[in-house]
Amino acid sequence: MHRYRDGLPTFTTGPRAWLHGFLTASLIGILFVAASHSGRLDSLNLSWLDALLFVRGAATPTEAIRIVGATDEDFKLLGYPSPPTQMPRQQLAQAIRRIAEAQARVLVLDVLLDTPDGGQGQRQEEELVAALAAARRLGLRMTAAASLQGSDGEMTLAQPAPKFGLQEDIGLADVVLWPDGVVRSFCLLTEADGKPLPALAARAVTLYDPTRHETIWRHSREVMIDYRGPAGTFPALPFSALVKDQIPPEWLRDRIVLLGRLDYVARDQHRVPPIAGVGAETGHGLMSGVEVQANAVATLLSRSALKRTSFVGDVLLQLLIAAIASYVAMRRGTMGVLAFLLAGLVVAIPLSLLLLASANYWVNVVPSGLALAGYAVVTEASDRRRLQALFGPYVGPTMLKQLWRQRRALELGGQERLVTLLVFDIRDSTTAAERIEPTKVGALLNELFSAVAPAIWGHGGAVNKYLGDGLLATFNAPMDQSGHAQAGVLAAMEAVRTASRLAPRWRAETGYDLVAYAAVHTGRVLAGNIGSPNRMEYTVVGDNVNIAFRMMNSCKEHDALIQVSESTRQACPRALPGARFEVELRGRPGRFVLYALQGFQMSRFLELAGSETE
Repeated sequence: MHRYRDGLPTFTTGPRAWLHGFLTASLIGILFVAASHSGRLDSLNLSWLDALLFVRGAATPTEAIRIVGATDEDFKLLGYPSPPTQMPRQQLAQAIRRIAEAQARVLVLDVLLDTPDGGQGQRQEEELVAALAAARRLGLRMTAAASLQGSDGEMTLAQPAPKFGLQEDIGLADVVLWPDGVVRSFCLLTEADGKPLPALAARAVTLYDPTRHETIWRHSREVMIDYRGPAGTFPALPFSALVKDQIPPEWLRDRIVLLGRLDYVARDQHRVPPIAGVGAETGHGLMSGVEVQANAVATLLSRSALKRTSFVGDVLLQLLIAAIASYVAMRRGTMGVLAFLLAGLVVAIPLSLLLLASANYWVNVVPSGLALAGYAVVTEASDRRRLQALFGPYVGPTMLKQLWRQRRALELGGQERLVTLLVFDIRDSTTAAERIEPTKVGALLNELFSAVAPAIWGHGGAVNKYLGDGLLATFNAPMDQSGHAQAGVLAAMEAVRTASRLAPRWRAETGYDLVAYAAVHTGRVLAGNIGSPNRMEYTVVGDNVNIAFRMMNSCKEHDALIQVSESTRQACPRALPGARFEVELRGRPGRFVLYALQGFQMSRFLELAGSETE
C-alpha cells in the first residue's frame, strides 16, 4: 500500500519499511561516529566544543593556586636591560626563599634548569642550590619542570641539573597540541628515558594533597583541561615584587605557587579555547605556559576534567536516533527528517550547555547532526527513485519533472533584479558554417564554448543560454554577487582573449577569421523560472535584455570588440578606459551612450590573427 503526502509517495507498510530505514540511518550514523573518533571531523567537533565553552563562560578560579610571573618589566626592575636567556639564578634563589618563608605548601618551578645560568658564575648556581635546600628544610614541597625535546629524530628529556637535587621531583610540563593548534589537554603519564614520568600538574596536586593520589590516576591517560577562564584569571604577582619581598606572606601561605616566565624570550605562549568573550575575534585566546599549567592543576584539584561520550556511547545514541528518524521518514518524508534534525538541535544546545556546566560533560552532537543530514540526503534520493518507479512507466519525463517540482513547491514566476548582462557572439560565423560540414561546425563551436564558459564562471557569472554561435551570461543572477558590473566586464575581456587564441585553428578550418565580440549592459530585469507547468527554465526577460542584444549591432561600426553601456560603466568601481560614442538602438527613442573598451579594437585583433596564421 502506498500513501501520498505533499505529492510524494511514502511507504507505510509497517515493520519492513521501518527496518529498512533504521538500518540505513544506523549505517550512516555509525560511519559518522567512526569518522568523528578517528579525528576526521575534528574541525567541526572542536568548533562545537568551543562554542559551548564560550557560552558557558569563565568559572571562579581555585583559591589554592597563585602564580608568580616574570615579565619584561620585572627583569628591567631587577637590573636587566632585556630578558636574559636563562632564568637568573640569584633572583630565582631569592624568590624561592620568600615562597618558603611565606609557608606556601607547594612550589611548581615551571622553568627549565637544565643548562648553566648564562655565564653568571658558579656563586649564583651555588646560591640557588642553597635556597632549594633551605626551602626543603622549611617544609616546602617542590616539583620542577622537565620537557621532551627533539634531537636528531629522537626525543630527549631536558630536566634540572643533578646539583639542584630535583631529579625525583620533576614533572613533564609538555601539553597536548590538538589538530586545530589549540592546547586542550595533557598526559598524566608519559614514557621518558624508559620510565613513566608524571605530568607537572599531577605532581603538584599529589604534593598538595597526598590523599588525592589514587583519584588522580583514575583519569584516562590524557586529561582535557577545564580552563577556568582567559589569561589573567588566576591571581598573579610580579616576580620582581617577590624578589624584593613586597608580597604579604598570607598571600602565598598554604597554597600551590607556580613560578614561570611571561616574557617574550621564553616564547611560552599557547592558543587556548575562547572563554567568556576572550578571543572571539580571532577564534582563540593566548595564554602563557605557566597559566596553562595553573589550569591543569585546577582541573585535577576540582575533578573537573572535560569528558566526552565514548565510541560505544555515541553508537548507542546513533541507534536511538536512527530508530526515531526512520519512523519520521516513513511518515513525513525528507522534510520530516529535516524537521527532526532542527528540533534535535533546539533541544541539544541547552542540554549540552547544562551537562557541560554541571558535570563537565561534553556531549558531541556533530556526528548525530551530520548523520541526520546525510540520512535526509539518502531519503531524498530514495524519494526520487520511488517516484520514478511509481510514475515512470505511465508519464513522460516532462510530467515526471513536474511532479517532483510540485513536491518541492517550486512556483512559476520570478523577481526583479539588477543584473549585468554579457552577450557574446562570433562575427561571420553563419557564412563560415556554409563552407564546411555541420559536424565540423559543431566541433569548432564546442571547442570555443568549452574555453569561453569557464572564463565566465571564473568571474562569478552564469551562462544563461547558448544561442547558436553566441551566448547570454548573467551576473548577480541567480546568485547575489557584489561588484557584478566589474565582473561582467572582466569576463568579457577574458572571453574575447580566449576566443582570439583559437583564431588560427578557426581560420585553417573555415578560411574566415574568428572574431569574437561582446556587449556588457547593467539594468533591471525579471529573473526566475519562466515557462509552463510542463517546462520551466531559469532565464531573464525585460527591456534591458533587448538593449544588451541590440548593442552588438554597433560593434562593427565602431571597430570595437567589447562595448559597455553607460550604466555598466557607472557601476564599475574602477574606471574603464574607452572611447565614448552615441548610437541609435532599434526600437528605442533617443540616443544611447556606449563605450568601446580600449585595447579591444577589432582591426588590431584581425592584424594579430593574420600574423599568427602566417
